[in-house]
Amino acid sequence: MTEYSNLPVSETKKETSSSDKTRKFFDAYNNGPLEFKATDSDAYLAFFQKRGMEQQAAQTTSFIILRQAKIDDQNPLEFLDKIRNFTDVQLTDLIGEILNNNRIPTSTIGRARPKKEINPATRNIFT
Repeated sequence: MTEYSNLPVSETKKETSSSDKTRKFFDAYNNGPLEFKATDSDAYLAFFQKRGMEQQAAQTTSFIILRQAKIDDQNPLEFLDKIRNFTDVQLTDLIGEILNNNRIPTSTIGRARPKKEINPATRNIFT
């Protein structure tokens, strides 16, 4: 039975039976390797690191965006040009959506939005 988790795989769980290597091979049989241009990868890494991301977070986010661009047969640099002028809030929301679409559905990430307080007394005030 396959376990789904966002946590890293521990060393003891990596290969527990002799069939794991075979299963891994056939799971990836029809999936070709993903290859990206170095310029695209470097541009995304530099962009996200300039915006305050650490190395690992920038690499993961860049990989997800580049992979999706390859699947959609789009130029990733055009997308980078579109998000270059985003504010920090817009970029945070966008990255949250992208990462949530590439995560297992048991967990999501996001940003809490402040709730608007509705004062019930305002409906009784006449001016």
